[in-house]
Amino acid sequence: PFDAREAQAIRAALPEAPLLAASGVSPDNAPLTVTQSDGLITGNWCHLDGDPTQPIDSARVRQLVEAVERAI
Repeated sequence: PFDAREAQAIRAALPEAPLLAASGVSPDNAPLTVTQSDGLITGNWCHLDGDPTQPIDSARVRQLVEAVERAI
């Protein structure tokens, strides 16, 4: 999952570099993740039941987008 302290340490060491959150992004942690990074890379959570072998679940994608939109 996203670690805010680790993100802050990376940001301090490389203040000019873009910081992307790429692991464990979900609607539950989207508010913290989107405010502590410059962008999100999502994958597994968007699949049916969070299983990357299953198809993308549009309802889960919508839920994640709505959580991000509320946070920004």
